[in-house]
Amino acid sequence: MSEFIRKLAHIAKWHARSLYGQTGTDRHLNHYSHPLYEQTAEHMRKIVTCEQERVKAECAEQCGRGMVNFRKAFKRDRDGRFIGVVEFRVFAGTLNIEKILHHLASVLGLCRRAHEVQCLGAFGKNKIQAKRTATASDGLLFLWDYLGWTGSARSVALGLFGKLHSEFRHYRKNAQRLCQQFDSRYPDANL
Repeated sequence: MSEFIRKLAHIAKWHARSLYGQTGTDRHLNHYSHPLYEQTAEHMRKIVTCEQERVKAECAEQCGRGMVNFRKAFKRDRDGRFIGVVEFRVFAGTLNIEKILHHLASVLGLCRRAHEVQCLGAFGKNKIQAKRTATASDGLLFLWDYLGWTGSARSVALGLFGKLHSEFRHYRKNAQRLCQQFDSRYPDANL
């Protein structure tokens, strides 16, 4: 669990612009779903290296409730059973089925990628990632490529199955439109 949430934090940080962009709103500016802090990397490193569950839970708590909330990752119920939860807060509430499908596919794809990835780089973006995510629109294309939804770099489309797969060509247009809207509203978003 520790290694999974560390990888998920890295991947979410790298793709923050496209995740916020697909909402088309100002979610990155509020306290409820703020971008992950730089010190999150230190907390994640400690979560992985420490053996004590209490310390892991304290580190997860210190990460705050950002775009991905890790505060409940090491929670147990009253009977002591492990019920760890990771909550994505980056997305805005909506009744638009196309937005819902894209958000759900993104979350499932990111979780699958975090589960499968063997080696990670730094918590911050490298030069190639920074260039490919300069805008939300570019970041969305990079996210799709990273998850294997487009291009041929991956043998499987992580997170796309059933209706999420069959409807992708329809709801992808809405995600692209929302990212363009985000780029026009927040060209200097520090993500």
